[in-house]
Amino acid sequence: MSSPADIVTDEFWQIIADAKSDAKALAAILLEQSSEDLRHFYTEFQWLSCQLQDAPFIEFAAVGDEEEGEGVSEDTMEDIADWVVSQGKAFYFDVWNNPEMIAKYREEIHATHVGGVASQIYWARFQEPLELDADLCDEYDGMV
Repeated sequence: MSSPADIVTDEFWQIIADAKSDAKALAAILLEQSSEDLRHFYTEFQWLSCQLQDAPFIEFAAVGDEEEGEGVSEDTMEDIADWVVSQGKAFYFDVWNNPEMIAKYREEIHATHVGGVASQIYWARFQEPLELDADLCDEYDGMV
């Protein structure tokens, strides 16, 4: 069984590190990318985010919601996962190895993440939507 460390490129993590969780900085970096490289970055970002949107992470994200009888919404979970990816490789793998950390950082998720930047840049440059296969997370499940 592979981990995201075996699948995601060092180039991806370097771009995330260089952007320092700043959407404008990431946009400047991605403006220099080819169409293919931009698609690859987007796919890796979305795939990493997907890995954190299911068990066991979603259970920890819902901690504190028991009284309301509901778990965390899909949109909130996506924001949490995108925020974690935006923090960089070391942070991502700290959460990957310690899913309970999601509950600790849930309140900080209101901070900006860079989840939508690649698709915005792609549209601006190529006037086409940067679409992701809806089954991406399911297709890669066998890899992790």
